[in-house]
Amino acid sequence: MQLIGRRLSSAEARVLLDDPTTVETLLYGDPDDDEMVQPELDLGKNWHALHYILNGSAWGIGEGAGAAILGGVEVGEDNS
Repeated sequence: MQLIGRRLSSAEARVLLDDPTTVETLLYGDPDDDEMVQPELDLGKNWHALHYILNGSAWGIGEGAGAAILGGVEVGEDNS
């Protein structure tokens, strides 16, 4: 499993929550466009080490920074 992400504006977040199928376009740009946008954040598989450093647990989600990686609500399909 890999973590790829980018910062969303409030408007983009609303669009994504209304239509989770837009996640790939928001991450990579328009698939019909010849130049694909590079994601702002691509941790690859290192997300898990970062979660452990922030949280002190491999899978648990504690208070504070622990929720930064595994917290929140899933949006869209898992594209692994």
